Amino acid sequence: MTAIRVVFDADEHPDEGERFSRFQDAMAKLPVPVGVSGEPRTDFWARVRVGDFGAVTVTSLATRTGTPYRIERTRAHIRSGDPGAYQLILHRNGRPRAGTSTVLGPSHLALYDTSQPFRREPGGGPADCVMMTFSRGLLPVPAHVVRPVLGVPFGTAAGVGALVAGGVGRIGDDLDHYRPGTAHRLSGLVVDLLATLLADELVADELEARPPARSKETLLLQIQSFILRHLGDPTLSPRSIAAANHISIRSLHRLFSGHGHSVCDWIRDQRLERCRRDLGDPLLAGHPVHAIAARWGLDNPAHFSQLFRSMYKVNPTAYRTRALRPS
Repeated sequence: MTAIRVVFDADEHPDEGERFSRFQDAMAKLPVPVGVSGEPRTDFWARVRVGDFGAVTVTSLATRTGTPYRIERTRAHIRSGDPGAYQLILHRNGRPRAGTSTVLGPSHLALYDTSQPFRREPGGGPADCVMMTFSRGLLPVPAHVVRPVLGVPFGTAAGVGALVAGGVGRIGDDLDHYRPGTAHRLSGLVVDLLATLLADELVADELEARPPARSKETLLLQIQSFILRHLGDPTLSPRSIAAANHISIRSLHRLFSGHGHSVCDWIRDQRLERCRRDLGDPLLAGHPVHAIAARWGLDNPAHFSQLFRSMYKVNPTAYRTRALRPS
């Protein structure tokens, strides 16, 4: 089963007077450390569990108290250590306040950047949330597209938002029930679903307001989606991508260069990331390294090994051995 750590369990601390201070210590040791302040009553209760899902860390946090308190990630926390990650948070119960004004109701989903300060104030009563933390590089969406939606609740009543919220919530409930291979694949699925949700939100905004600056962003997301669907095709090239999306090759290169990388670099990075996922999947342990690379369009074994080492500072075989080693 997936490796689960119970970071804090109030039931293990019968002295109610010390529970909150122990909780503060535990929250300071999370994958994304935060500070906790307030003066809850002696009825404070909490349970925090952390699961390793490969590229994604899942944290389940449940609390119950009669007095509100504050969870805050400050600039001091960031200076002392920042994983350079996004944190997707599903608030399943309670009505916590995010920042200074936004109130997150039950089933609200929001994305945060660990490099930016944030604050949440769980209200009195029971509160329950699931946090999924992953490297920013895993999300195939430009940072400037993500930035405006940070901390803003996504709609989860229907559509892609409901799908993402339901999946995140189910993972939080079933942390103890996933085998390593299943957890590994689920982590990639959640990140891909989040990218779909961001694209869906962006297109919806453009249909409503149609700001001129958004059209290029939407086109970029559409082309990235096309590329991801064809990553396994070794003949995928700027020419074929431009033709399939009815733009010129020059426009394609300009679209990507405006975001700090070339189209070829983006394709390479996405292929390598999927190879890395597969190499860490126990169900694919019997597949040769070169077959996994070929599956994602990298059909030259020597070149693939060179690219992989350059990206991850380890050769593919050594990475697989380390990733599949029992905990």
